[in-house]
Amino acid sequence: METTSISSPIDKEPEKPHTVLQRLLINRNYALLWAALGTSRFGNVIFDISIVLWVATTLAKGAPWAAFAVGSLAFLPKVVSFFVAIVAGVFVDRWNKKRTLLFMDGFRAVLVFLLVFVTGIVPLPFTAGSDTAALFQLACLLFVVALMSVCNPFVNGGLVAFLYEILEDEDFSRAFGRTQLVNNVITITAPALAAGLFFVVGIQAAIIIDALTFAVSFGCVIWIRPTIPTPVDEAAEKPATEKRSFIEDFLSGLRFMTGNTVLVAMGIATVLTTLGVGALTILSIFFVTNNLHSPPASYPFLDVAFGVGAIVGALAGPPLRAKIGLLKVFWMPTLATGFLVLIFSRLTNIYAGCVLMFLIGGSQAILFVAVGPLAMKVTPRALIGRINAVMGQLNMLATAVSVTISAYLIATLLHNRHLQLPGLNLGPVDAVFTAAGILMITSAICSMVTLNRYAATEEQGQTEQERAAPDTSYIRKRQLLISCAGFVLAIIVILPVALAPPIYQPTAPLQHFQGQPATGQTIDGLKCEPTVGAKTKMNIHLSIYVNNKAVAIPAGIGIVAPPRSGIATLASNGKLNCLYPLHVYENDNIIHAELFDNRTYNLGQFFDIWGQPLDQTHILGYQASQNQGLVFSFFDEKGDQHDYTHDPRTIPLAEHQTIVILLNSPGVHPMPFTDWNGI
Repeated sequence: METTSISSPIDKEPEKPHTVLQRLLINRNYALLWAALGTSRFGNVIFDISIVLWVATTLAKGAPWAAFAVGSLAFLPKVVSFFVAIVAGVFVDRWNKKRTLLFMDGFRAVLVFLLVFVTGIVPLPFTAGSDTAALFQLACLLFVVALMSVCNPFVNGGLVAFLYEILEDEDFSRAFGRTQLVNNVITITAPALAAGLFFVVGIQAAIIIDALTFAVSFGCVIWIRPTIPTPVDEAAEKPATEKRSFIEDFLSGLRFMTGNTVLVAMGIATVLTTLGVGALTILSIFFVTNNLHSPPASYPFLDVAFGVGAIVGALAGPPLRAKIGLLKVFWMPTLATGFLVLIFSRLTNIYAGCVLMFLIGGSQAILFVAVGPLAMKVTPRALIGRINAVMGQLNMLATAVSVTISAYLIATLLHNRHLQLPGLNLGPVDAVFTAAGILMITSAICSMVTLNRYAATEEQGQTEQERAAPDTSYIRKRQLLISCAGFVLAIIVILPVALAPPIYQPTAPLQHFQGQPATGQTIDGLKCEPTVGAKTKMNIHLSIYVNNKAVAIPAGIGIVAPPRSGIATLASNGKLNCLYPLHVYENDNIIHAELFDNRTYNLGQFFDIWGQPLDQTHILGYQASQNQGLVFSFFDEKGDQHDYTHDPRTIPLAEHQTIVILLNSPGVHPMPFTDWNGI
């Protein structure tokens, strides 16, 4: 049953601030809390990036467990925070909020500082540089990371609950907007500083800086003087609350959330939106190479564009909330984000992609300005810690599900699949992004029908009981119906792509000419080297069609090594192990050019390494007769097709190029290969 109400959509506009401090940071107390939050957040980013670099470049360098060690740094905090949040929500509601924040800052400052002593500045009881010493240091690091992760849910819940004691209700949106602003500025600037600090000064400096930021945060919080007293009715209930068991308090929070239609709508919106955002986050690098036809180095531009947009959105959110109301500021940005993601999924240009990511970042930041204040409006002060914890758990769970499902779809069901319709080519990544946009739009519609219902009943002057009792079941049914419809529509988008044939599926047998692949000798000036070149790297797809059927080129071209399990080789020469600059690793028809220089290489050099003929009338073991045409063309990295009528051996190789060779294949309408998946 509902126990609280929310204001009408056009909330009371707060009185205009008179001083610069009030205009920027609301009041003295919030300015101190904002400084504490920003300082500790900056230290956390420096610490998080530095420890990853420390493990990857020092502790686990060259070790077989390196990937596990680095992965643990990302996985462990999420698992610990997820389970601790169950406990943290209850105790945040019970404890004094200021003391909770002070204890967590002080504890983390001491904890992080102690980590300095296992970085090697004092002798360890193990041989320096040994695996035992590295494992001991890693164990200490993971222990510290786990304990800090225990603190995080208490800090996050305490920060939200503490706002009740230092701000009026109408200032909550501005507070969340300023928080979003500082978080985005730090997210953009701190990583580069962390990397530079680590490589120039070392891990000790990063650890000490993080400890100092917690000390500064402690000092800021201790100067805060709460000005908003606890409501009389909540103060009277507090002794009874403290006598209840942990389970009773935890269940009372769950009952309140599941009985509050607005919070249920927010929970559904959190899950659906996060499912979409998670897919967008993990697959963007593939979208850059597959759909935006850009090198992987362009991927950070999307992140920067999103961050800048989020900064603008954080500034625009509070005045927009004052203008159109809290309810609309919650669902309208989600609706806008959904449509923006749909548009983003159809783009083929990195510059347009950056513009869309800027807009998506702005709409997401505006949404964040509304999420916290709306939850605080419909939740009693004594329950905000538990509600905040449940919302956080829903977010983490939805993120894990989204990342898992997205990765599974791209790696299995949608791998190399393309649905080709007149005027539309729907590939794996853009299909998932389209489904993500649909889920976000579903989230917005679900929130809209719920919140608009509340706005209408409040305008009619109904009592709280009249608002809650008769319409709850009706709203729940609509929420369920809309959510199910959104999921079904998302599946309908993905299913045809999963059932579509691969864009290049070899079915014809390969007819080799009686030539021999290179076995280590210099070919066309190309040496077989023990290592791959790092100066220039390119990936080219070679599509060969004979009699309207695709042909697979064998793995191992350009790789010389003794026959052994796990390595595809086309040639061997005693114990020699080497690679030519042009080679094929797997059965995917992708030529990898890993070069020591910036020279232009051509298709003829690759065929010479392979030991197969290539000219205007011959390809492999096939010869074009008078009745058979041999056609050559290529698609550049932007997907534009170019016919090639000169000697095919001179076709220059370029990054993300699709070279097409057609022998007696008039029924083939070639398409550019796009499933580069980040390479």
